[in-house]
Amino acid sequence: IHTNETFNLENDDDFEKIKVKAKDTETNAEKEATFVITIGKKQTDEVTNVSVSPTGAVTFTNSSNSDGYLISVDGVNYTPVIAGDTTTTYNYLTEITSAKGTRKVYIKSTNSDSGNYKESDPVTVDVTVYSLSVNVNNDDYGTVSPSSINVISGATYSASDNVITLSDGRQITTTKKNEAEYTTTFTGWSSESETISQD
Repeated sequence: IHTNETFNLENDDDFEKIKVKAKDTETNAEKEATFVITIGKKQTDEVTNVSVSPTGAVTFTNSSNSDGYLISVDGVNYTPVIAGDTTTTYNYLTEITSAKGTRKVYIKSTNSDSGNYKESDPVTVDVTVYSLSVNVNNDDYGTVSPSSINVISGATYSASDNVITLSDGRQITTTKKNEAEYTTTFTGWSSESETISQD
């Protein structure tokens, strides 16, 4: 018995059916058989060397078979991220500091060839976020805005005149108020530079 032809492929998401027709060259008798071959999509590789800076920059080494990424805090509401050349950096400050406490950042690898690839399992990294509070010693004579701001552990700040500038670029500003017959003068901050971390 010799096998002539015939491969009719019926594609599905998870398998292919291959029909094979065999013919006996002496009797011309034919038989047909269908084989089901399970073909799973290849999973993209996970990213490596994930780090999160105090300024909210998430950096990682790209996986070898992906061309895009998804990033999330706490594994919900993933955001697409465009891949860099060999490493990718994404500013995720706003999302990470939207709440204080331990924030878990999730990163998945993706491939635009979705017919052959599925996204990777997530790689996670924990980020500690603190609430920084700033107060005036007498609110009759001035205000500070914002009076509370969430910052990533390891962030620094420096003060110049009436403005505190965080290492992530955000600022805290005081505004003085003059009372009748009095002129208010801003004298300074109790701490003019510091690294923010747990006591």
